[in-house]
Amino acid sequence: LATSSDNNLVNNTANSNGVNGIFIGFGSDNNILTSNTANSNIHAGIFLFTDTDDGPTNNTLISNTANANNDTGIASSQSSNNTFVNNTVSLNIVKGISLDANSNNNTVISNNASLNYQYGIFTYNSTRNNISNNLVNLNNNSGIFLSTSSGNLVAENTIENNTYYGLALWNISNNNILTSNIANLNNNYGIYLESSSNNTLTGNTANSNNNNGIYLYISSNNNTLTSNTANSNGENGFFIVYSSNNTLTSNNASLNDGVGILLYSNAINNLLVRNTVSSNNDYNLALAVGSDNNTLNSNVFSYVINSYLGVTADSLGNNMTNTTFLEGNGSVRYPQTLAIDPATNVTNTNMVLAFNRTYLNSSAVEFLNASAIITLDNLNLTLPQMLVDPQDDGSFEVCS
Repeated sequence: LATSSDNNLVNNTANSNGVNGIFIGFGSDNNILTSNTANSNIHAGIFLFTDTDDGPTNNTLISNTANANNDTGIASSQSSNNTFVNNTVSLNIVKGISLDANSNNNTVISNNASLNYQYGIFTYNSTRNNISNNLVNLNNNSGIFLSTSSGNLVAENTIENNTYYGLALWNISNNNILTSNIANLNNNYGIYLESSSNNTLTGNTANSNNNNGIYLYISSNNNTLTSNTANSNGENGFFIVYSSNNTLTSNNASLNDGVGILLYSNAINNLLVRNTVSSNNDYNLALAVGSDNNTLNSNVFSYVINSYLGVTADSLGNNMTNTTFLEGNGSVRYPQTLAIDPATNVTNTNMVLAFNRTYLNSSAVEFLNASAIITLDNLNLTLPQMLVDPQDDGSFEVCS
């Protein structure tokens, strides 16, 4: 279709063609394509394209099948304001759905973009697209990949069992909103940002990935991560590297094989607020290799396996406020702001929360030798009384 508008294409078969199965070119607007099949074509199954300023717009693709094409299932290049709904794009050699070269304001909803040889859904240099409620599983590279694409909404997609990334923002993909996506069981990372800033990640799940759950890498700055879950990953829950001024609020990082939240290699001036880090195999939270001037506020470190908090000797100027160390038998909360000493490791042997007692080895973690609110739970005593050993010599007296 070229300079052809307001057409309805229904139940057509366009397979095994030398270039594209169905082509919608310049000046072709307001067309509706429903239940067509475009498989095994040399380039794309369905291709919306122009090399002029008059790209195809306001076209609607519903319930089409575009499988096993040598490039892309459904491709859009310089084509905007289109709607792609309930299409199936699988076993394509490069991409399932592609929005390329200023393909803006498109709606990509409830498609199945699985089992492609590289990407499920891919955008390049495209903005203000809505990518929501898609099934994007088992692709050989990444599930959803945004490259140099800003201002997009990526919401409520299921992105699992992809070979590399589940959901990735790459190469200056800024100001995107990632909400309520499920990025589990991917072979490498669940959600990955590289050189991408000012993005908002809210309510996403990145569990049981082979490497990191949510990874911010190299100049991924000023991102806001709120109420995300990164549990049971093969490495770390949240991993922030060479990235600064990010805000992590009310996230959960539990049961990871590495660290719950790891700030590493010049991760500077980040703010962590009301996060829960629990039962991680290495550290619950760690600041390492020049990760300076980070602020921890109202976080909960709980159910430690090895270490509540670790800080390397070259990570300076970090502080924590209203921090709680929590176990099943009770908790210790430091309401004040404490400067975190470098070369610190708060382990389950120097911060002990046991039945009817707490213990701090103040020589090992000197910065925690401060006033705290101690709560002891599960005490079956008629008249419980707090005792303290102020000299750490085994001589206890009533705490007043």
